[in-house]
Amino acid sequence: MDQVLSVFSGGVSGALVVWVAREWISARLKSSISHEYEVKLERLRDELKNRQRAEESKWKLKYDACMQALDLADAMISNMSITGIDAGVMIRESVKTEDVRDCINKLACACDSGEVLNIFKKIVMGNGISLDVVVDLRNEVRKELGFSKTVIDIDRETSFIARIGPV
Repeated sequence: MDQVLSVFSGGVSGALVVWVAREWISARLKSSISHEYEVKLERLRDELKNRQRAEESKWKLKYDACMQALDLADAMISNMSITGIDAGVMIRESVKTEDVRDCINKLACACDSGEVLNIFKKIVMGNGISLDVVVDLRNEVRKELGFSKTVIDIDRETSFIARIGPV
């Protein structure tokens, strides 16, 4: 009987040791796998944050370049001789070549479409353009910045304000 009890208690002890070892190994594996997933998840979060920062930086550069293009376009148009506008009516604005080059570089680097850049260059060259070209530039800027594809500025007759108040 002692032998049976010894064998039984040895078997139970052995089974208990195997069960504890198996549970310990299982817990360690689960912990290791969980840690590995946490590390990968954190890496993915960091990559996503970096991409978002890069996209935000690109969008800011694009926005600044488009707004600069609109400002420079207005200034350049103010210096052109436009049929139908008497001399002295147009308020002239100064334009620096360096600012135009800077704007072209920013547009070329940041824009997804070439439309804003092409219209801006057309204004810079000033060959055969009319005041209403600024309408096209405004609408392309809206598209480029993702504001809307809806054309908001459609009034080509009063597209450019040459002067406010009496001459």
